[in-house]
Amino acid sequence: MSTNRNLTERNDGTDTAVSAADSDAAEVKNAKKKRKLAAVIAGIAAVLIVGAGGVGIYTLVSANRGGGRGTSVQDSQSEAALERENTLALAKRYIERGEYDRAMNLLDSLLIKDAQDREALDIIDEVIALKAGASLQDFERYKQDLTINTDGLKEAMQSTLDAAAQSAAAMNELVKQQAEQAAAQREAERKAEEQKQAQLAQETAQRKAEEAKRQAEEKALAEKNAALKAQMGKVEDAVSLGKARLSIGEYDAALDYFNQAKDLLPSGQKLFAADNLSGIAEALSSASESVTDAALQKSLMKSAADFAQDALAYNAKDAPSHYILGKQASSAKDWNKALSEYTQAVQSDASNYLYYYDLGKVQYTLKKYSEARASFESAARSKPDFPQAQYNLGMTLKALGRRDDAIAAFRKAAAINPLYDKAYLEMARLLTQKNDTNGAVVAYREVLKLDAANGNALRELAAVYASAGNDKEAESYFKKALALSPEDALTNYNVSTVLFNQGKTAEAVSYAKKAYAGNGKNVSIVYNYALTLEASGDVTGAIPVYREALALDPKHVRSLINLGVIFLDSGDTETALSLLQSAAALEPSNFEANNNLANAYLAQKKYTDAVTYFQKALKLDSKNNTVRANLAAAYASAEDYTNAQTVYLEVVKADNKNWDACFDLAKVYTALHDTAGAEKWLVYLQEKNPTYRTAEVAALLASLK
Repeated sequence: MSTNRNLTERNDGTDTAVSAADSDAAEVKNAKKKRKLAAVIAGIAAVLIVGAGGVGIYTLVSANRGGGRGTSVQDSQSEAALERENTLALAKRYIERGEYDRAMNLLDSLLIKDAQDREALDIIDEVIALKAGASLQDFERYKQDLTINTDGLKEAMQSTLDAAAQSAAAMNELVKQQAEQAAAQREAERKAEEQKQAQLAQETAQRKAEEAKRQAEEKALAEKNAALKAQMGKVEDAVSLGKARLSIGEYDAALDYFNQAKDLLPSGQKLFAADNLSGIAEALSSASESVTDAALQKSLMKSAADFAQDALAYNAKDAPSHYILGKQASSAKDWNKALSEYTQAVQSDASNYLYYYDLGKVQYTLKKYSEARASFESAARSKPDFPQAQYNLGMTLKALGRRDDAIAAFRKAAAINPLYDKAYLEMARLLTQKNDTNGAVVAYREVLKLDAANGNALRELAAVYASAGNDKEAESYFKKALALSPEDALTNYNVSTVLFNQGKTAEAVSYAKKAYAGNGKNVSIVYNYALTLEASGDVTGAIPVYREALALDPKHVRSLINLGVIFLDSGDTETALSLLQSAAALEPSNFEANNNLANAYLAQKKYTDAVTYFQKALKLDSKNNTVRANLAAAYASAEDYTNAQTVYLEVVKADNKNWDACFDLAKVYTALHDTAGAEKWLVYLQEKNPTYRTAEVAALLASLK
């Protein structure tokens, strides 16, 4: 394709050269006509595009192809052919408007799709010629009459008008709705404001009424308080007069004043009443401790307890009253009641060292060593210079097997009171257990400095020397002890032991025989000798001595029991059973005989017999919770879970800190398929003693899920 052509193609296919000078007039005329026509076409197209959303171009092309408005492309034409025709038509319009570059872009797009498109190539040549100065009239294709189908334009314009009308109607409706909503909102706001003002007025009136009521109540209260204060003063005066009489020994007069104070107590003043009654109880309790007459002491203590009970009726947490009731129960050896009262005292007042101290003593008596330890520690913290608290703490720690801590407590007690010989003695014993020979010797010698006739210290110091291999010193101290108690079988035996260790066999035998020779027909001496052998660990030597005791007295129940226990511990259950059966037959009411016989049956898995003898033992000592627990274990071993459950519940009721019983009870509930019951006791264990058999408790609890 040449880029310098200035020829136009005629419709008949012949080429004619046209000079610029010859065609000026015609070009001007045709150019005006074309521009006018192009302007009309462009205006129509713009209206169609704006009004009908792009319908204009399609309508214009269809009109130029001779079809009517809305005529569809023939079925034989492809979509690509239709796109090409529309592109050519649009390119021609751009050319007629003089927008040659836009026309060239459209033609280039056609040639990209088909480089051999003859018509597109020809039009490009025409555009190049036009840009070089040629006129549209030079080209036949632009001389055709343009006809425009305006039907589509009319319909598009009508559609636009209809849509505009609909939009206007919708807009009017929207404006109307918004106006109505605004009016409704203003009305709601007006009503809300009215309600707010009414509420404010009501609140103001209520505040005024409440203020008037408060002032009236304050006035009435002031008058009442004045009367109450006067009444309280009378009570306090009566209490003071009673205490004064009590201090000079006028006990009846004191009680009269105390009873007057009780009668004058104002109603509704519970704490005031409790404090005064508790103070009276404390005064009477102190007076009972200062008198020597037993009957008077008992009477005063009873009065103290009565006033304490009255105080608790007003204030159930009054600590002094609980403490006084605890002292009364301790005097009567009612340990469980004492435990309850002392516990409530420390719960109400944790600052009084005596409350903790006396609570610890009861707990120790009941063998609740862990609880006793905590109580004595609290007493010592509250009063660091109280040596008895340290001593009892040491005894409790000793019972718990906490030897080093116990030694430290005894040392503190001795440091507070250097004359505390019992603290030195207990310290020496524990140091002996630790094989601290030097420490034990020093402690025992401190005891003997304070009490040279302390037979226990003499014997035990001798034993320390013997254990250390210093048999000569041991012999000396044993003989000093023996001088205080010549007939003491244990001391004679120990003398014989240290003599034997020194190679003084004959002399050792002589002392061993002295205990026996003093009364060779006395089975108790022989039995005691056997017992010391067993205690020293010489079980083999103890057995024939026990048999000798039984030869002297086949009905010697203690020998039967102890020998039976030896065989039971060694695994010889048949021999043990025979001995223990004899003991139980001889003394059916002997607790140890029945209890150990039950243990022998339990070891042989004879659960029915074990249950029988545990029941007998329990009847003999109904408060023995250990036997009760063994009975429950026997039931459980016999798979009698119902009875096991019943007995275990009695065990934990008597001692809710018997962790083994709690755990075994949970296992019994598991065997009974009572998941809730088992879970209850396992959770109780985790809450109350989280360190107890942690893994086993957790595993059993998990198995219930």
